[in-house]
Amino acid sequence: MERLRRCRPRVASQSASPPRQQYSLRRRARRFGGRSVRIAFFSDTHLGHRKFTKLDENGLNVREVDVMQTFRRFLDSIEKRDPDVILHGGDFFDVVRPSNLTLSHALQSLMKLQEKRGGRPFVVVGGNHEMPKVRGTGCALQLYNEVIPGFKAVYGDPEAVSLGEGHVLHCVPSSRVGDWEDLRKREKGTMLLMHGLIDGIEHGRPDLSPAKIEREYEFAFLGDYHLHQAIRDTVVYVGSTDYVATNFWKECGTPKGWMEVDTEDWKWTFHEVKPARRALDLPSIDASDMTLDEVGEAMLEQLAAALKSLDDDNPPIVRQVIVNAWPDLRREVPFTILQECRRQCLDYDLVTRAVSTKETQSATPERPRGQTLAMRWEEFAKEYEIPEDVNREGIVRTGEDYISEARRTSGED
Repeated sequence: MERLRRCRPRVASQSASPPRQQYSLRRRARRFGGRSVRIAFFSDTHLGHRKFTKLDENGLNVREVDVMQTFRRFLDSIEKRDPDVILHGGDFFDVVRPSNLTLSHALQSLMKLQEKRGGRPFVVVGGNHEMPKVRGTGCALQLYNEVIPGFKAVYGDPEAVSLGEGHVLHCVPSSRVGDWEDLRKREKGTMLLMHGLIDGIEHGRPDLSPAKIEREYEFAFLGDYHLHQAIRDTVVYVGSTDYVATNFWKECGTPKGWMEVDTEDWKWTFHEVKPARRALDLPSIDASDMTLDEVGEAMLEQLAAALKSLDDDNPPIVRQVIVNAWPDLRREVPFTILQECRRQCLDYDLVTRAVSTKETQSATPERPRGQTLAMRWEEFAKEYEIPEDVNREGIVRTGEDYISEARRTSGED
């Protein structure tokens, strides 16, 4: 049979909502048992994720609710396509012990979906966030194995799962990501479902070769990396469903969604699904030739333009970077300006940098030279991981007060 050529992306119709992009892979078309299998793949839902201190009218963390709403959007989108198999690439939950609310809502959503699907396979591989670090601590996913029809979570040792029609899926949790070759030697498999970073991805393991994975499997479904990226034609990260990383700004402007794969010819289609709340990384403001009033006006203008472009009423998460800022700019910005910006957003993060850098809008730069100690402290405190119930702004302000006091007592001021 002739090899398939890569096709141009399909042009979306204005009257319908077809997949965003489709690829034809350089693989031999083949059928198993006379019938192809259509697979839906999504990953890194991080249910139970909490961020910021804002609560909704029911006293729930707003971001926790957002992430659950996004999860339901994905399930609704997948259900409309009615796939034969659903795969999840890990980090189903954000923590080892999710709240009762998260466990209950996820259970209800999955039960409803699986009953409609008649219990067809739904396979999840364990990710690093939900995998217990202490021996004897169970994984929350095992609860769902017992009660949800067709649901299978692989969270311990690597395991081969039969999907029917001649397909065997090799499932490798994050804790055993280096053992995929051992599983391959023990049992034959046509596909790989794994949570981990391979070579070719930032912080990926050099011993996990994408070329070797491509040779061994018809298709590799990968989770853990939050951006959608095809490392090879059939070695693909689908990305996360929402903005849940510690530094998620690099994800702004990139689509979130799930993949649909047809085993007849290994074509895959990416279906875009918008998260429940937008995250906006606004264009940088260069303060080198601006007065304080001009900086404030620019902040308000850029935020107003960004809000005008949104197609929903949910206040977004916003970051505004000011480059070439003088040392005390952040403290000098009028409170009324900051208050107005924060009023229109779920969170408004103002970042000042002493010198311009070559970093892209979404990347985290190296610390530029010329920063004051207070600015270095603020940058460190903004990125450092702390418990969700701790007031980050309070920590930043307290540190700044200590630094100011130290400068006064040492005679620097």
